[in-house]
Amino acid sequence: MSTVAGSTMESEYMGAYPCGQEVIRCRNTMSELQLSFVRASPFFMDAQAAIDALKNPVFHARTKHIAIKFHWLRQHVDGKLGKTLRIIHVRSIDMVADILTKMTTQLVWNTLIDRLMGDKIISSDEIIRAQERPRGKPL
Repeated sequence: MSTVAGSTMESEYMGAYPCGQEVIRCRNTMSELQLSFVRASPFFMDAQAAIDALKNPVFHARTKHIAIKFHWLRQHVDGKLGKTLRIIHVRSIDMVADILTKMTTQLVWNTLIDRLMGDKIISSDEIIRAQERPRGKPL
């Protein structure tokens, strides 16, 4: 990206934009193939501040300097362009991408590497239910 983020929240907020574009693009392609959607697509994020900014336009003071194009995703979350995305908070301990970018414990590494390599595939519903388990225990 050519933009410099001033905080982690801004970085996560702006980083969600290209991912959201791909989800919407895939949904549009599936619609063209006449496959309909019953519900919004799950969109997993681990940055609670960015989730709050996406779901609640009250955070205007914290996001007003972010380029307008990044706010496009907000319209797909709150329903102005159709409720196509359902933002779901996922704890960092369950975020598979984190093993590529952060240091982890051996327990977390062993759990997430199996998911990253496709040895242990879990559904989005299982991830959602898992967020209610005790803190610090990976899937």
